[in-house]
Amino acid sequence: MNEEMKFEVNTKALKRALITVSRILKGKPTVPMLANVHFIAAEDELEIQAVEATESISIKIEAGVQQPGEFVVDPKLLLGIIEHVDEVDVVFTKEKDKGQVQLQSGWNLTNINVIPAEEYPRIPEHDVEQVMTLKKEEFDRLINTTIFACSNESKNPVFTGAKLSIMEGKFTIAASDTRMLAISRCQATAMEKDVSVIVPAKILASIQALENKAEEIEIRLGKSSAVFVYENTKIFSNLINGNYPDVEKIIPTSWGTTISVDREKLMKAIERVKVFTENGNNTLRIDIDKEQ
Repeated sequence: MNEEMKFEVNTKALKRALITVSRILKGKPTVPMLANVHFIAAEDELEIQAVEATESISIKIEAGVQQPGEFVVDPKLLLGIIEHVDEVDVVFTKEKDKGQVQLQSGWNLTNINVIPAEEYPRIPEHDVEQVMTLKKEEFDRLINTTIFACSNESKNPVFTGAKLSIMEGKFTIAASDTRMLAISRCQATAMEKDVSVIVPAKILASIQALENKAEEIEIRLGKSSAVFVYENTKIFSNLINGNYPDVEKIIPTSWGTTISVDREKLMKAIERVKVFTENGNNTLRIDIDKEQ
């Protein structure tokens, strides 16, 4: 669409949105177009979309839209410009049949090249079978206490993600790289049927980083995809195919040794000795006796 367009948007809100959508994008995407983001100005809002091969994101922010329209732009270039804008609002103007957008903030004018929106891929349709709502603070806690255990290697893709399951009124996140296992749970509204999916760790980390003020997050799960809706933000993700191990069977039912120790003191002790864990020697020896 090479029509004329014009809209005004809050500078801080635009900056936050650009930073958030940029987390989805890869440093060097296989398709160059996917290094950009899609701006859609309509009615009283600006929607910013970023599409990747397996995930995508959409953020809507308030805007004063005088003439609706859409274009595709390099987010790094735009963010570099916005970071130096001191004005509360910035005005975007695009003339008909021109491949540039003008940014005006106070007396400052900047022109940047844009790409026709027709060339940018659309966010795909996602199937939805189960929907649940969770406190964002609680969801963040579950993510924070589990995804560190996910694998960074793609030899076995299921371990690069975390297993999300809803069973018998409990919502569980489990993560493992085959050497360690982290599980965290909370109460949840019972579903019509039990659900278990594998979500990429990168997506969960992006959700945790959201700075919106809404208290709840809606989780929509389907056979091949998941959608996380948080206030004005939607994050879409393909699910990882594969069979995740039954984590409940992995955990031993009995233990040879059980100790209770002050968490902060243990962490400080580890910090003191780990200065020697160099040259690939990442092993700590722990000796335990009756009182020490």
